[in-house]
Amino acid sequence: MLLGGYLTLLIGPTVPIPAPEELTKNLEQVSIQQSDRGRSGFQLTFRAGRDSMLGAVDYPPLLTQMIKNGYRVVIIATLNAMPHVLMDGIITNLSLSPSVDPGGGRLSATGQDISVLMELLEMKTPYPGMGDWQIVQVILAKYAAFMTPMAPIPPPADAPRLVTEQTKLADGSDWAIINRLAEQYGYAFYVIPGPLPGQNIGYWGPPFTVPNLQSALTFRMGNASNLGSIQFTNDGNRPMFVYGLIQEKESQAPLPVVGIPTPPMMSLIPSWAGNAPLVRVKLMKDDAGGDYIKALGKASAEMFEANRSAVSASGELDVGRYGTILRARELVGVRGVGLTFDGAWYVRSVSHSITRGSYKQSFNIDRDGTMSNTPVVLP
Repeated sequence: MLLGGYLTLLIGPTVPIPAPEELTKNLEQVSIQQSDRGRSGFQLTFRAGRDSMLGAVDYPPLLTQMIKNGYRVVIIATLNAMPHVLMDGIITNLSLSPSVDPGGGRLSATGQDISVLMELLEMKTPYPGMGDWQIVQVILAKYAAFMTPMAPIPPPADAPRLVTEQTKLADGSDWAIINRLAEQYGYAFYVIPGPLPGQNIGYWGPPFTVPNLQSALTFRMGNASNLGSIQFTNDGNRPMFVYGLIQEKESQAPLPVVGIPTPPMMSLIPSWAGNAPLVRVKLMKDDAGGDYIKALGKASAEMFEANRSAVSASGELDVGRYGTILRARELVGVRGVGLTFDGAWYVRSVSHSITRGSYKQSFNIDRDGTMSNTPVVLP
Protein backbone atom coordinates (compact mmCIF):
# COMPACT_ATOMS: atom_id res chain seq x y z
CA MET A 1 0.00 0.00 0.00
CA LEU A 2 2.92 2.34 0.64
CA LEU A 3 5.81 3.33 -1.60
CA GLY A 4 8.81 1.46 -0.21
CA GLY A 5 6.71 -0.23 2.48
CA TYR A 6 3.38 -1.72 3.41
CA LEU A 7 0.58 -1.37 5.92
CA THR A 8 -0.69 -4.13 8.22
CA LEU A 9 -4.18 -3.99 9.74
CA LEU A 10 -5.10 -6.20 12.70
CA ILE A 11 -8.64 -6.25 14.02
CA GLY A 12 -10.73 -8.33 16.40
CA PRO A 13 -12.93 -8.31 19.53
CA THR A 14 -10.12 -8.78 22.08
CA VAL A 15 -6.99 -10.17 20.43
CA PRO A 16 -6.73 -8.54 16.98
CA ILE A 17 -5.94 -10.77 14.00
CA PRO A 18 -5.02 -9.91 10.37
CA ALA A 19 -7.96 -8.22 8.66
CA PRO A 20 -9.73 -10.32 5.99
CA GLU A 21 -9.05 -9.61 2.34
CA GLU A 22 -12.52 -8.13 1.87
CA LEU A 23 -11.49 -5.32 4.21
CA THR A 24 -7.91 -4.73 3.09
CA LYS A 25 -8.75 -4.58 -0.62
CA ASN A 26 -11.43 -1.95 0.09
CA LEU A 27 -9.33 0.09 2.54
CA GLU A 28 -9.04 3.53 0.98
CA GLN A 29 -7.46 5.76 3.63
CA VAL A 30 -6.01 5.58 7.13
CA SER A 31 -5.84 8.72 9.26
CA ILE A 32 -4.17 8.89 12.69
CA GLN A 33 -3.79 11.83 15.10
CA GLN A 34 -1.28 11.76 17.96
CA SER A 35 -0.54 14.47 20.52
CA ASP A 36 1.23 14.96 23.83
CA ARG A 37 -2.12 15.79 25.44
CA GLY A 38 -5.19 13.58 25.58
CA ARG A 39 -5.94 10.52 23.52
CA SER A 40 -4.73 9.60 20.06
CA GLY A 41 -7.38 8.89 17.44
CA PHE A 42 -7.74 7.06 14.14
CA GLN A 43 -10.12 6.64 11.22
CA LEU A 44 -10.31 3.84 8.65
CA THR A 45 -12.18 4.61 5.43
CA PHE A 46 -13.40 1.73 3.25
CA ARG A 47 -15.04 1.69 -0.16
CA ALA A 48 -18.55 0.35 0.34
CA GLY A 49 -19.95 -0.60 -3.02
CA ARG A 50 -22.64 -3.28 -3.45
CA ASP A 51 -22.57 -5.88 -6.23
CA SER A 52 -25.25 -8.28 -7.45
CA MET A 53 -23.99 -11.15 -5.28
CA LEU A 54 -22.81 -10.27 -1.77
CA GLY A 55 -24.13 -6.75 -2.15
CA ALA A 56 -27.67 -8.01 -2.39
CA VAL A 57 -27.56 -8.65 1.36
CA ASP A 58 -25.38 -5.81 2.70
CA TYR A 59 -22.21 -3.86 2.07
CA PRO A 60 -19.25 -6.31 1.86
CA PRO A 61 -17.14 -4.60 4.61
CA LEU A 62 -20.09 -4.95 7.01
CA LEU A 63 -20.67 -8.58 6.01
CA THR A 64 -17.20 -9.47 7.31
CA GLN A 65 -18.53 -8.82 10.86
CA MET A 66 -15.08 -7.35 11.69
CA ILE A 67 -16.06 -3.68 11.73
CA LYS A 68 -17.93 -3.18 14.99
CA ASN A 69 -17.92 -0.72 17.86
CA GLY A 70 -15.73 -2.08 20.66
CA TYR A 71 -13.42 -4.04 18.37
CA ARG A 72 -9.69 -3.55 18.81
CA VAL A 73 -7.58 -2.23 15.91
CA VAL A 74 -3.79 -2.32 15.52
CA ILE A 75 -2.21 -0.42 12.62
CA ILE A 76 1.42 -1.14 11.67
CA ALA A 77 3.47 0.58 8.96
CA THR A 78 6.59 -1.23 7.77
CA LEU A 79 9.22 1.00 6.15
CA ASN A 80 12.66 -0.23 5.07
CA ALA A 81 11.91 -3.59 6.75
CA MET A 82 11.30 -1.80 10.09
CA PRO A 83 7.80 -2.15 11.60
CA HIS A 84 6.27 0.88 13.36
CA VAL A 85 3.15 0.42 15.49
CA LEU A 86 1.13 3.55 14.73
CA MET A 87 -2.04 2.80 16.66
CA ASP A 88 -3.57 0.33 19.09
CA GLY A 89 -7.13 1.42 19.73
CA ILE A 90 -10.83 0.70 19.97
CA ILE A 91 -13.51 1.46 17.38
CA THR A 92 -16.00 3.86 18.93
CA ASN A 93 -18.04 5.10 15.96
CA LEU A 94 -19.21 3.78 12.57
CA SER A 95 -20.44 5.95 9.73
CA LEU A 96 -21.91 4.72 6.43
CA SER A 97 -22.38 7.05 3.45
CA PRO A 98 -24.29 5.19 0.71
CA SER A 99 -24.11 6.41 -2.87
CA VAL A 100 -26.21 5.94 -5.99
CA ASP A 101 -22.99 5.73 -8.01
CA PRO A 102 -21.42 2.25 -8.31
CA GLY A 103 -18.64 1.94 -5.73
CA GLY A 104 -19.29 5.45 -4.44
CA GLY A 105 -20.32 4.50 -0.89
CA ARG A 106 -17.94 4.87 2.04
CA LEU A 107 -17.78 3.18 5.44
CA SER A 108 -15.73 4.96 8.12
CA ALA A 109 -14.62 3.39 11.40
CA THR A 110 -13.43 5.97 13.92
CA GLY A 111 -11.77 5.21 17.24
CA GLN A 112 -9.38 6.19 20.00
CA ASP A 113 -6.35 4.61 21.58
CA ILE A 114 -6.59 1.86 24.18
CA SER A 115 -7.01 4.34 27.04
CA VAL A 116 -10.67 4.75 26.01
CA LEU A 117 -11.26 1.61 28.12
CA MET A 118 -10.35 3.67 31.20
CA GLU A 119 -13.52 5.74 30.84
CA LEU A 120 -16.13 2.98 30.81
CA LEU A 121 -16.74 2.76 34.57
CA GLU A 122 -17.15 5.52 37.15
CA MET A 123 -16.53 4.74 40.83
CA LYS A 124 -15.64 6.34 44.15
CA THR A 125 -12.50 4.63 45.45
CA PRO A 126 -10.50 5.18 48.67
CA TYR A 127 -6.71 5.32 48.44
CA PRO A 128 -5.50 5.25 52.06
CA GLY A 129 -1.97 6.43 52.84
CA MET A 130 -1.04 7.04 49.19
CA GLY A 131 0.56 9.92 47.39
CA ASP A 132 -0.89 10.92 44.02
CA TRP A 133 1.78 9.13 41.99
CA GLN A 134 1.08 5.92 43.96
CA ILE A 135 -2.61 6.25 43.13
CA VAL A 136 -1.60 6.44 39.47
CA GLN A 137 0.37 3.20 39.84
CA VAL A 138 -2.63 1.40 41.33
CA ILE A 139 -4.94 2.63 38.56
CA LEU A 140 -2.60 1.69 35.71
CA ALA A 141 -2.01 -1.78 37.19
CA LYS A 142 -5.65 -2.60 36.39
CA TYR A 143 -4.88 -2.31 32.68
CA ALA A 144 -1.78 -4.50 32.61
CA ALA A 145 -3.36 -6.71 29.94
CA PHE A 146 -3.38 -3.76 27.53
CA MET A 147 -0.50 -1.52 28.57
CA THR A 148 2.74 -1.54 30.51
CA PRO A 149 2.90 1.45 32.85
CA MET A 150 6.11 3.42 32.69
CA ALA A 151 7.20 4.13 36.27
CA PRO A 152 5.36 7.36 37.26
CA ILE A 153 7.69 10.26 38.05
CA PRO A 154 6.80 11.49 41.57
CA PRO A 155 6.13 15.25 41.60
CA PRO A 156 8.37 17.11 44.08
CA ALA A 157 5.33 18.37 45.98
CA ASP A 158 3.70 14.95 46.31
CA ALA A 159 4.13 12.78 49.38
CA PRO A 160 2.36 9.76 50.91
CA ARG A 161 -0.38 10.61 53.40
CA LEU A 162 -0.78 9.13 56.85
CA VAL A 163 -3.85 6.91 56.98
CA THR A 164 -4.82 8.56 60.27
CA GLU A 165 -4.39 12.01 58.71
CA GLN A 166 -6.23 11.63 55.43
CA THR A 167 -7.69 8.93 53.18
CA LYS A 168 -8.06 10.27 49.68
CA LEU A 169 -11.37 9.48 47.95
CA ALA A 170 -11.20 9.71 44.17
CA ASP A 171 -14.43 9.66 42.20
CA GLY A 172 -15.06 9.36 38.48
CA SER A 173 -13.61 7.16 35.77
CA ASP A 174 -10.00 6.04 35.92
CA TRP A 175 -9.32 8.31 32.93
CA ALA A 176 -10.76 11.33 34.71
CA ILE A 177 -8.94 10.61 37.98
CA ILE A 178 -5.53 10.05 36.44
CA ASN A 179 -5.77 13.21 34.33
CA ARG A 180 -7.05 15.28 37.25
CA LEU A 181 -4.03 14.18 39.28
CA ALA A 182 -1.75 15.07 36.38
CA GLU A 183 -3.16 18.56 35.84
CA GLN A 184 -2.41 19.79 39.35
CA TYR A 185 1.32 19.23 38.75
CA GLY A 186 1.42 20.31 35.12
CA TYR A 187 1.85 16.64 34.17
CA ALA A 188 0.38 14.70 31.25
CA PHE A 189 -0.94 11.19 30.69
CA TYR A 190 -0.87 9.45 27.34
CA VAL A 191 -0.47 6.01 25.79
CA ILE A 192 2.42 5.18 23.45
CA PRO A 193 1.65 2.31 21.02
CA GLY A 194 4.21 -0.50 20.66
CA PRO A 195 7.02 -1.27 20.47
CA LEU A 196 5.47 -4.63 19.42
CA PRO A 197 1.94 -5.20 18.11
CA GLY A 198 -0.48 -5.58 21.01
CA GLN A 199 1.83 -3.73 23.40
CA ASN A 200 1.37 -0.19 24.77
CA ILE A 201 3.18 2.01 27.27
CA GLY A 202 1.20 4.20 29.67
CA TYR A 203 3.11 7.38 30.55
CA TRP A 204 2.28 9.71 33.46
CA GLY A 205 4.74 12.50 34.19
CA PRO A 206 6.14 15.79 32.94
CA PRO A 207 4.84 16.51 29.42
CA PHE A 208 8.33 17.22 28.15
CA THR A 209 10.87 14.43 28.35
CA VAL A 210 14.32 14.45 26.76
CA PRO A 211 14.28 11.59 24.22
CA ASN A 212 16.52 10.98 21.23
CA LEU A 213 16.73 13.58 18.47
CA GLN A 214 14.93 12.42 15.33
CA SER A 215 16.17 12.90 11.77
CA ALA A 216 16.02 16.51 10.63
CA LEU A 217 13.17 18.18 8.82
CA THR A 218 15.02 19.67 5.86
CA PHE A 219 13.93 22.67 3.80
CA ARG A 220 15.37 23.82 0.44
CA MET A 221 18.55 21.75 0.56
CA GLY A 222 18.36 20.02 -2.83
CA ASN A 223 17.94 16.26 -2.79
CA ALA A 224 18.09 16.25 1.03
CA SER A 225 14.84 18.26 1.26
CA ASN A 226 11.91 16.34 2.73
CA LEU A 227 9.45 19.11 3.69
CA GLY A 228 6.47 19.98 1.53
CA SER A 229 5.80 23.11 3.57
CA ILE A 230 6.53 24.69 6.94
CA GLN A 231 5.40 27.90 8.66
CA PHE A 232 6.78 29.48 11.84
CA THR A 233 5.07 31.66 14.45
CA ASN A 234 6.63 33.66 17.29
CA ASP A 235 3.68 34.43 19.58
CA GLY A 236 4.34 37.42 21.84
CA ASN A 237 1.25 36.62 23.93
CA ARG A 238 2.49 33.22 25.11
CA PRO A 239 5.45 34.00 27.42
CA MET A 240 4.56 34.85 30.99
CA PHE A 241 5.70 34.87 34.59
CA VAL A 242 3.51 33.38 37.32
CA TYR A 243 3.37 34.62 40.90
CA GLY A 244 1.05 34.47 43.88
CA LEU A 245 0.67 34.81 47.63
CA ILE A 246 -0.40 31.86 49.78
CA GLN A 247 -1.12 31.43 53.45
CA GLU A 248 1.16 28.62 54.59
CA LYS A 249 -0.94 25.96 56.34
CA GLU A 250 1.43 25.34 59.29
CA SER A 251 2.57 28.84 60.22
CA GLN A 252 -0.40 30.69 58.68
CA ALA A 253 2.14 33.20 57.38
CA PRO A 254 1.59 34.79 53.94
CA LEU A 255 4.39 33.66 51.62
CA PRO A 256 5.14 34.87 48.09
CA VAL A 257 5.30 32.27 45.30
CA VAL A 258 7.15 32.96 42.06
CA GLY A 259 7.34 30.48 39.17
CA ILE A 260 10.85 29.29 38.35
CA PRO A 261 11.92 28.71 34.72
CA THR A 262 12.46 24.96 34.55
CA PRO A 263 14.51 22.89 32.12
CA PRO A 264 14.72 21.66 29.49
CA MET A 265 15.23 24.98 27.73
CA MET A 266 15.78 24.58 24.00
CA SER A 267 16.72 28.07 22.85
CA LEU A 268 19.53 30.54 23.35
CA ILE A 269 17.02 33.40 23.57
CA PRO A 270 13.95 32.30 25.57
CA SER A 271 10.88 34.33 24.64
CA TRP A 272 10.30 35.47 28.21
CA ALA A 273 13.69 37.22 27.94
CA GLY A 274 13.74 38.11 24.24
CA ASN A 275 10.27 39.68 24.28
CA ALA A 276 10.84 41.78 27.42
CA PRO A 277 9.17 44.03 28.46
CA LEU A 278 6.26 42.51 26.48
CA VAL A 279 5.75 39.64 28.91
CA ARG A 280 2.55 38.93 30.82
CA VAL A 281 2.56 38.47 34.59
CA LYS A 282 -0.17 36.12 35.82
CA LEU A 283 -1.57 35.97 39.34
CA MET A 284 -1.88 32.36 40.48
CA LYS A 285 -4.91 31.27 42.50
CA ASP A 286 -4.19 29.68 45.87
CA ASP A 287 -5.70 26.23 45.34
CA ALA A 288 -2.80 24.30 46.89
CA GLY A 289 -4.34 24.23 50.37
CA GLY A 290 -1.54 26.27 51.89
CA ASP A 291 1.14 23.83 50.74
CA TYR A 292 4.04 26.08 49.72
CA ILE A 293 6.04 23.41 47.82
CA LYS A 294 2.96 22.35 45.89
CA ALA A 295 2.10 25.97 45.05
CA LEU A 296 5.67 26.62 43.87
CA GLY A 297 5.54 23.53 41.66
CA LYS A 298 2.19 24.57 40.19
CA ALA A 299 3.41 28.10 39.43
CA SER A 300 6.56 26.76 37.75
CA ALA A 301 4.53 24.20 35.75
CA GLU A 302 2.13 26.92 34.51
CA MET A 303 5.03 29.11 33.50
CA PHE A 304 6.77 26.24 31.71
CA GLU A 305 3.62 25.20 29.86
CA ALA A 306 3.03 28.74 28.57
CA ASN A 307 6.63 29.46 27.62
CA ARG A 308 7.56 26.16 26.00
CA SER A 309 5.32 26.81 22.97
CA ALA A 310 6.06 30.52 22.52
CA VAL A 311 7.64 29.73 19.16
CA SER A 312 5.87 27.13 17.04
CA ALA A 313 5.80 25.72 13.54
CA SER A 314 3.50 23.55 11.46
CA GLY A 315 4.09 21.79 8.18
CA GLU A 316 3.82 18.68 6.06
CA LEU A 317 6.34 16.05 5.00
CA ASP A 318 6.44 13.07 2.68
CA VAL A 319 7.38 9.95 4.68
CA GLY A 320 8.97 8.35 1.61
CA ARG A 321 11.46 11.22 1.31
CA TYR A 322 11.89 11.55 5.08
CA GLY A 323 12.89 7.88 5.26
CA THR A 324 11.16 7.09 8.55
CA ILE A 325 8.13 8.12 10.61
CA LEU A 326 8.08 11.37 12.59
CA ARG A 327 7.02 10.60 16.17
CA ALA A 328 5.12 12.91 18.49
CA ARG A 329 6.36 13.65 22.05
CA GLU A 330 10.01 13.56 20.96
CA LEU A 331 12.60 16.00 19.63
CA VAL A 332 13.36 16.67 15.98
CA GLY A 333 15.92 18.80 14.19
CA VAL A 334 15.12 21.51 11.62
CA ARG A 335 17.67 22.71 9.06
CA GLY A 336 17.73 24.90 5.97
CA VAL A 337 15.49 27.65 7.38
CA GLY A 338 18.08 29.94 8.98
CA LEU A 339 19.78 30.67 12.28
CA THR A 340 16.64 31.95 14.01
CA PHE A 341 14.55 28.81 13.53
CA ASP A 342 17.02 26.00 12.78
CA GLY A 343 17.96 23.49 15.51
CA ALA A 344 16.07 21.20 17.88
CA TRP A 345 12.30 21.32 18.39
CA TYR A 346 9.73 19.42 20.40
CA VAL A 347 7.11 17.52 18.36
CA ARG A 348 3.80 18.35 20.01
CA SER A 349 1.53 16.49 17.59
CA VAL A 350 1.54 14.61 14.29
CA SER A 351 -1.17 13.43 11.91
CA HIS A 352 -0.77 10.51 9.51
CA SER A 353 -2.60 10.32 6.18
CA ILE A 354 -2.06 7.03 4.36
CA THR A 355 -3.52 6.09 0.99
CA ARG A 356 -2.38 3.67 -1.71
CA GLY A 357 1.04 4.83 -2.86
CA SER A 358 1.15 7.83 -0.50
CA TYR A 359 2.13 8.44 3.11
CA LYS A 360 2.14 12.03 4.34
CA GLN A 361 2.40 13.52 7.81
CA SER A 362 1.42 16.95 9.08
CA PHE A 363 3.02 18.12 12.32
CA ASN A 364 3.12 20.81 14.99
CA ILE A 365 6.40 21.55 16.72
CA ASP A 366 7.38 24.14 19.32
CA ARG A 367 10.08 25.44 21.64
CA ASP A 368 10.59 28.22 24.18
CA GLY A 369 12.40 30.77 22.02
CA THR A 370 14.59 31.50 19.00
CA MET A 371 18.09 30.32 18.07
CA SER A 372 18.51 26.74 19.18
CA ASN A 373 21.03 25.75 21.85
CA THR A 374 21.57 22.49 19.93
CA PRO A 375 24.23 23.32 17.31
CA VAL A 376 24.06 19.96 15.46
CA VAL A 377 21.02 18.02 14.22
CA LEU A 378 20.81 14.53 12.70
CA PRO A 379 20.61 14.56 8.87
